[in-house]
Amino acid sequence: MTSEVTQALSTLLESFVTNNQTLTGHPPCSDLENDLEGWATGPAVTSLDGKNSKLYWHPTPQNNNHILDGLEQGLEASIHPDLKAYFGSFWSDGIDCRSPAGEIHLLQIWNEADLDILRQNLLGHAFMKMKKHQPLTLFFGVGQGEEVLVIDNATGEVFAEIPGRRPHRRLAESLATFIRECTPV
Repeated sequence: MTSEVTQALSTLLESFVTNNQTLTGHPPCSDLENDLEGWATGPAVTSLDGKNSKLYWHPTPQNNNHILDGLEQGLEASIHPDLKAYFGSFWSDGIDCRSPAGEIHLLQIWNEADLDILRQNLLGHAFMKMKKHQPLTLFFGVGQGEEVLVIDNATGEVFAEIPGRRPHRRLAESLATFIRECTPV
């Protein structure tokens, strides 16, 4: 069964790919000079152009609802199913969008090494929230200035927050709703 988040994200990513193809004449590409560990071997890679240091990619389904199980064990708490669906739906580079929060960058997982970094960062964010006795939020994107885009783990609502502080601006009642309001740039 496909979740609302997966459906919304699929539509947004396909729109991004189509727009990119229309504007540039080729699929999305990234610069190989900024090679992270294993970047050239990510599941979303469709081709490499070593001569021009370009990597072409297309979002690739991963359908992994258990992608954050280790994080749940580390936190001894359940992660909201919308966030599991979000990070478990595709292997992809992140994308820039216009949204109810302004210009944003939606994070995605490129490969297993990227997933490990994401888990570590989510765990650090969660521990900071616990240390400050704040409700658990988990990020999925970057907003304006210092803002990060978070999902309230208890309610599934989407907020903007400055790391270390409580969420300060409600953006949507759910992650699927928020994604449907985004337009790729």
